[in-house]
Amino acid sequence: MPLQVFKKATFTRSDPNILQVQFKNLSGDAYQDKYEYALRHKVSLLQSKLNDLSQQRRNELLSSVDDKINQAHAAQTALLKQKILTSNGATLQALNHKQADLKAQINQAEVQKDTINQLKYTVQSRGQFSVGYSDMGSDADRITGLSNTFPIFFFTVALMVSFTVMRRMVEEKRVEIGTLKALGYSNNKIASEYYLYASLTSVVGTIIGAGLGLFILPKVIFNSFAANYVLNDVHLTWQTTPILVSFALTLLSTVFAVFLAIRPLFAQQTTALMLPKAPTAAKKILLEHITWFWNKLSFSRKVTARNIFRYKGRMWMTILGVAGSTAMLITGFGMQQSLNKMIPTQYGEITHYQLLGVFNNNANNAADYGKMVRRDKNISDSKPAYFQNVTVAVPHIQDLQSVPMIVTNNDNLSTFIDLKSKNNKKISLKQDGITISSKLAKIQNLSFGGHFTIKDAQQNKHRVKIANITKNYTGHAIYMSQAYYKKIFKKSTVQTHILLS
Repeated sequence: MPLQVFKKATFTRSDPNILQVQFKNLSGDAYQDKYEYALRHKVSLLQSKLNDLSQQRRNELLSSVDDKINQAHAAQTALLKQKILTSNGATLQALNHKQADLKAQINQAEVQKDTINQLKYTVQSRGQFSVGYSDMGSDADRITGLSNTFPIFFFTVALMVSFTVMRRMVEEKRVEIGTLKALGYSNNKIASEYYLYASLTSVVGTIIGAGLGLFILPKVIFNSFAANYVLNDVHLTWQTTPILVSFALTLLSTVFAVFLAIRPLFAQQTTALMLPKAPTAAKKILLEHITWFWNKLSFSRKVTARNIFRYKGRMWMTILGVAGSTAMLITGFGMQQSLNKMIPTQYGEITHYQLLGVFNNNANNAADYGKMVRRDKNISDSKPAYFQNVTVAVPHIQDLQSVPMIVTNNDNLSTFIDLKSKNNKKISLKQDGITISSKLAKIQNLSFGGHFTIKDAQQNKHRVKIANITKNYTGHAIYMSQAYYKKIFKKSTVQTHILLS
């Protein structure tokens, strides 16, 4: 998130407007499900209490302002009586000045009442308040998802290779094993050599792999991951459980392969072991039963086909290895192409406005902002809108997801936001429902005519109807007509943003 710097003169007030809260009976590791769900519950309870306090505070302030207005009106009435009874010109002029001052005070008090009505207390968790905190958790979840997929595949292939290689090595040593037996070595003595070799390969491989996985790869990944965040140096810790599990599986694949290969050899006579292994009895393979196809194959291809069916373990290891590698290559290139096209598609076909202007509609010079926009030659068109962030509970996601809600009308909407269905049909804002992005509809399992609940900044729940589903490639979005907003929120919108292109 970029750092924004403002001059001190930008701020006209220095009153505190943020309070950091720490719950005494809540502890745990950040981003852990148990902690995050408990935090969400406490934030919801605290927000409910603060809503009552904010209403009470608004009533107190409004009562105080009303008293001032009533006093000003009473003073105006008294001045009016004095003007009727006074004929002196100088006195009348002074009374007129006082009356003008009182009128200005009343107008200022009315504006103050509008400001007081906006007084609200909002409670946000760290994930809701800090975009960087939330994004870091999301990025970490993505890396966790990848770490639970690709390494498992690579490790499975490595286990298959180790198992096949160790078993083949022992089978090829049959003459040497027979010679050692003839010289009087016991089966245990002979087997210990191969068990030791298998164990050493497992130990050495685990040590090298653990070193790479604990000290080198994490730093490389962290440097790429932390490029968008201000973080301290990575702190590496020992992950005992994954290392032990990996070592146990590696040891099992090598030692068990030796056991399966050497046990049949010990069951044979010594003289038989000192001779090359006799070929197995000839059996017809499946392709030989398809005579018209088999007869067309050359001799070398027939030998290749027989070897494939003869060594089924090697065949499946090769098939799975090639299939998995191909799948990962296609996935990687597919993800790259999809991500590269996502931004141009979003801002070339859907979102057409280049700038989003934000202003305070209650400011004294709010009208000047619109005039400035209309006079600017670099701005070809503009459209007023109301933006509000609402939160949505997403299944299997810890934090409530913040979703921008855009309230506007259909006039010239496609010039700024081109809403389209999955069939590329144009969508207009409805008076009886909202339009949501397709990804939000998918994860919420929503369809046309369905309903779901959104929460405003004060955690007030609002149940809305799905009127349309639009394509959207970056983030979630909710689009709503002004009439439906008034129906759901029981109030009219005020212009807070302006779309510029």
